[in-house]
Amino acid sequence: MPIQAIHGNERRHSLFVPALEGAMIGGAAGFVGKYALPLTEEEKLTEAYKDKMAVINGEKTTYTYHTKRYLHDIKTKPNKTLAEDEFVKLFDGMKKGDPIKIKKSAIRNAILNLQQKSPEQVPAFKSLCKKSLNVAENVAKDAKHFYDLFTKHYRPTGFFVATGAIVGTFVAVAHDLMKTEIKTLSN
Repeated sequence: MPIQAIHGNERRHSLFVPALEGAMIGGAAGFVGKYALPLTEEEKLTEAYKDKMAVINGEKTTYTYHTKRYLHDIKTKPNKTLAEDEFVKLFDGMKKGDPIKIKKSAIRNAILNLQQKSPEQVPAFKSLCKKSLNVAENVAKDAKHFYDLFTKHYRPTGFFVATGAIVGTFVAVAHDLMKTEIKTLSN
């Protein structure tokens, strides 16, 4: 038969520590959730977001800093190929902000010129054209990603942290109570 005096002197169980730990973990998870959750439809439907996405999509077909840098990298190569030279000529006379509207006839003329001078350069020219489109797409994709992150930054931090802390507290207390209850039942 157990002696009551020994059981009566056991340290009393406190829910404060598990609740505090749960609140801290939940608050941190809420903060991470602010940036991890995808944008909602309401966030995507704001005028600022739609305007910025239109600008980003428009820059894919506009002569920008990225276009200039890409062409500069090709121009400054020590041993430029004929295909690279023809590709760079397509952009001659363009300046920042100009729409890139290279006529199909200009591309055809460049290909015909290459076929006459060096037919083996035609695939390289076509590859350069395709690669430049991929570069423009990747720059736009990166810009969209960063603007999405920027939009998430304006979400209310307090809401996410508080919600996470409350949920974390309830989960930690429920877990601790169930753990304590199991210990009590097993004795």
